[in-house]
Amino acid sequence: MTGSASNSAIVLAKQVEATWGEIPAIPDMAVQRISSANFALNRQELEDDSITASRGIASVRYGNEDATASLSGNMAHGSWDDLLASVCMNNWVVDSVSSDGIVEQSYTFEVGRTDIGVYEVWTGVQVNTFTITSPTDGLTTLSFDCLAKTQAEINAVPLDLTLTPDAGTEAMFHCGGVINYKGVPIAIITSVDMTIDNGLESQFGWGLCAAQDLTFGKSRGTGTMTALMIDDTFQVDSLAETNVSIDFTLTDPAGNTVKFDMPSCKLG
Repeated sequence: MTGSASNSAIVLAKQVEATWGEIPAIPDMAVQRISSANFALNRQELEDDSITASRGIASVRYGNEDATASLSGNMAHGSWDDLLASVCMNNWVVDSVSSDGIVEQSYTFEVGRTDIGVYEVWTGVQVNTFTITSPTDGLTTLSFDCLAKTQAEINAVPLDLTLTPDAGTEAMFHCGGVINYKGVPIAIITSVDMTIDNGLESQFGWGLCAAQDLTFGKSRGTGTMTALMIDDTFQVDSLAETNVSIDFTLTDPAGNTVKFDMPSCKLG
C-alpha cells in the first residue's frame, strides 16, 4: 500500500542566503528544530470574465504569489539563535542581539518529507513576527511567522545530504527562571508572553508573479504578563504611564540560560 506523508517524518533544513531569494550555490544546510511547520504558496486567482456561449468561465489564470511560512517549537538553547537574530534584524555580538537593527537576513528552507521522498525548496524566507509564550503549566514555546519569495523547487533528493544537526539541548520552561520588573523580582507571575512584529510586506512588480522584494516597517513589541495581585505597583505605573523595564531568564538542566530583556515598556 502506498503511504501518505506524515508530519512526524518531516526534516526542516535551512541556510542563510547570500542573495535574497537565491538558493545557495554550495549547500551547507542545518536542521531546524520544530514542533510544527507550515509553508504555503497562495496564488491570486484571475478570472477571465469574457462572455461565453456555455455561460462558463472563459479561463482562470494565477497572478501574484504570496509565499508564507509558520514555524513553532519549544525554546531550547542554541536551537533558535539565527532566527532570533533575524527577527531582531541584527547580528549577535558575542552573546547578545538587539531588536533595533536593519540587517535583513533571508534563508533558503527545505521541507523534507522523508517518508515519501519529496523535498520542497522555499527561497527568500524572512521572519516577520515572533512570539514567545512562557506559562507555568507547560514548556516555553516560540512561533515565527515568515514571508518568502516563492516555492522554488520540488526535488526527489535533498539539496544537502549531510545536514548540520540541531544543538540537541533540553527544552526550557519556567522552573529555575527569573522575571524582573524594574530590575527586581516582583509579584507572583503566572504567565508571560512577548511578540515582535517587523511589519514586512511583499512587494510585487510588473513582469513577475513572485514577490520582487520584502520591505520592513517599524518594529513593534507587545506582550502580556499575568500576575497575582499583591500591591498596587502595576496600577500606579500604568496610570502614570511610567516607562518600566521587564526581563525574564530561562534556564535548562545544563546551566544554559536565555534572557529576554525589554528595557522600555508601558503597562496597558
